[in-house]
Amino acid sequence: MNVRHLKKNNKYIASIILLAVTLGFLLTLPFGGTFLGRLLTALFSASMIGGFADWFGVTALTRKPLGIPFRTEIIPRNRKKLSESLIFMVEQELLTKEAIIEKLEHFSISKSLVSYLDDQGGKEDLSRLANRIAEDMLSDINIEDAGVYLSNLLKDNTGDIKLVPLVSGAIEWLSANITDERLINRTVEEIKELLLFPRFGMLVKNVIEDIYQNLSRNAEKESAGKKLFFKFVLAMTDYTDVSPLKLSTRLLTEALEYFNAMKDPQSEQRKGLEKWLERTSDELLANEALKGNIEQKGRNMLEHSRVGTALAEYVYPLIRESGQAQKSGSYMEGIIHNLVESFKNSPSQQAALDKYVKAAMTQLIDDNHAVIGQLVRQKLDSFPTETLVEMLEDRAGNDLQIIRINGSIVGGLAGVALYLLTFWI
Repeated sequence: MNVRHLKKNNKYIASIILLAVTLGFLLTLPFGGTFLGRLLTALFSASMIGGFADWFGVTALTRKPLGIPFRTEIIPRNRKKLSESLIFMVEQELLTKEAIIEKLEHFSISKSLVSYLDDQGGKEDLSRLANRIAEDMLSDINIEDAGVYLSNLLKDNTGDIKLVPLVSGAIEWLSANITDERLINRTVEEIKELLLFPRFGMLVKNVIEDIYQNLSRNAEKESAGKKLFFKFVLAMTDYTDVSPLKLSTRLLTEALEYFNAMKDPQSEQRKGLEKWLERTSDELLANEALKGNIEQKGRNMLEHSRVGTALAEYVYPLIRESGQAQKSGSYMEGIIHNLVESFKNSPSQQAALDKYVKAAMTQLIDDNHAVIGQLVRQKLDSFPTETLVEMLEDRAGNDLQIIRINGSIVGGLAGVALYLLTFWI
């Protein structure tokens, strides 16, 4: 029997020792007239008493030894007091606020995040999640409800939308990237694909039809001079047979030619765009009237146009049917990759994240530290007393049996020592 097996059978060993010393005591009693007989009797009797006393004490922790109710079943009888002591120890001594916060201070959230993103497939997980969200949004959206929602959202928040910073930011970005040929060529190809998509052509045609209808309605509301001008314009469109379909086709053709020319850095279109960007950027910085005009006209357009409906009816199907959802997935992967690389190479971003998370966790711990004690109490209360006793005996019972073994050994040695001491005296 190896040492490990012996450790698992301490109860068996203690019982064998107690039985052996009891038999030894009974067998040596007839030899009490000799020195050796009295010595062995003292050894076995003291060992038997020590072993029996410790058996009684260990058993009394959880049960009634020999059916004796007095001062036994100590743990079941004092369950509430022991639970409170355990809760206090966990909450106020082991997992104190200070100990948890100190441990948190030595933990780097940003390093763990970088390790997850780099070594454990975090970037791929984020990319898959972003693609899944985009696909779900595009597949489950209700076009009619989305149009109403977007229109109401734009109208309700028109006053909070600042168009000048958006326009200015877009112009600055274009100015900074106008010389990036790869970006320009890729953007041009994307725009051309959009222009050639049938639903986009339908959108342009419907917008032109709306303009014609607005001209016709406004002609009846204006003064005689303006009314005559509007009617003349409408008459000319009828005379020249410039229908919304023909005009939209012409506009799309001109747009395609324009963007094709944009690929050539020396083209008039590219140079004209560069000059326009430079001029407009400077004017936006200095011309307050222009800023006000952009804001006012933009708000009027958002409040009275069918932007939300158009986005839902035309742009959404265009994105879904032209495969733009899959392309947006690759864009998202690129964006996520750039964000991750930027975070990895920016100690300031990592420090800011650590500071923010630790501050939030510290506040959370400070506000909810008492929950630790509540969780321990709830867990303890969920166990019946019998189950707790079985768990205690299963986990600590084998070690408690060492007390019995030690009691028998120490008792026997004490009996021998007392006998020798009294014999010599």
